[in-house]
Amino acid sequence: MTDVVFKSLNTKNYYLTLIALLVSFIVFNLFIKSKIIGGNSALTIYVCTLPTFVGLLILLKFKSVELKSIFTKATSIWEGMIYIGFAGIILLLYSYLSFGFFSILIFESSNQLYAKDLNTTTVICDITKVNTGRRSNFLAIIFQEEPERIGMSYEKISYLENVNDLAKYSVKLTLTPGLLNTYIVEEVAIINN
Repeated sequence: MTDVVFKSLNTKNYYLTLIALLVSFIVFNLFIKSKIIGGNSALTIYVCTLPTFVGLLILLKFKSVELKSIFTKATSIWEGMIYIGFAGIILLLYSYLSFGFFSILIFESSNQLYAKDLNTTTVICDITKVNTGRRSNFLAIIFQEEPERIGMSYEKISYLENVNDLAKYSVKLTLTPGLLNTYIVEEVAIINN
């Protein structure tokens, strides 16, 4: 089944490009991307969802002939729908890793330039939950009356794992205002109340 989709989409170049984009995306998220809190749904819509959707429409426009050929190679309607669904998932992933990721890079750069000359502020936030695990370590906090998550290393928050009363601790954040009502987290410290 996947042979038909991959051959029809001429994916040798797409496959290599997809791998390069995926590696770039992972490196960016692990080592370069700054911690951002605040914002609202506009951040997700304008920076990620909208560019990915526009990219998907562009890819569908340029790949419509290949998608039709995938559908005609199917022996039944259900098989054709599965082929088209699988091709759609590949194109959606490609769109997110190209158009969406490019938009995220532009926002990140613009946010850093905007915040470069602004003063930092310090706020104290209540901790609502401590999550330690192999995949994600974070503190759930309340910031501007909204729930947020601050990623932290296991070493910094492991002692809070067994604390029965989290009200004894707070998080001190040093923040720089950013675009779209976001804040760049410069420093995080856990303090006793």
